Amino acid sequence: MSTTTKTTADQNERRSIGISDLEVRIEQGKPTRIVGYAAKFGVRSEPIYGSFREVIAKGAFGKNLPGADIRFLVGHDTSQILGRTKSGTLSVREDEIGLRFDLTLPETTLAKDTIEQINRRDLDAMSFGFKKIEDAWGEDEAGFALRTLKEVKVFEISLTAFPAYD
Repeated sequence: MSTTTKTTADQNERRSIGISDLEVRIEQGKPTRIVGYAAKFGVRSEPIYGSFREVIAKGAFGKNLPGADIRFLVGHDTSQILGRTKSGTLSVREDEIGLRFDLTLPETTLAKDTIEQINRRDLDAMSFGFKKIEDAWGEDEAGFALRTLKEVKVFEISLTAFPAYD
């Protein structure tokens, strides 16, 4: 038995995934870029708050991406901003795999330190901050509560050290 809830509640949430396919792109004469996925569809999370698992449904992001002002942060810290859709330094889109991003890095100490931490694998996960618009609740095959995110509004993506979706 599953239930669906639809709301525009003000509660912000954050989820993280590993970044095995994150790419740092350095080209002669061009700004350094980071390209990858902030979230992937159909991947079950680790237990969240010890009480439920979560999965993102295909199409969960696309409806709310046009016109969204999404920030790219380090560790969800608003003082550690590397890019923003409004400024054109970050592009975000939904594809068949999930929420794909392309970040053009600034020439700052934070950006250089971040690249070093990615290369060392100190920062090895991506996260996204969102507000739930619609979800559905059920159980997985082991009887664990399972939340399916059907529609969300993303407000930030972030490099992090602690993934919820390993």
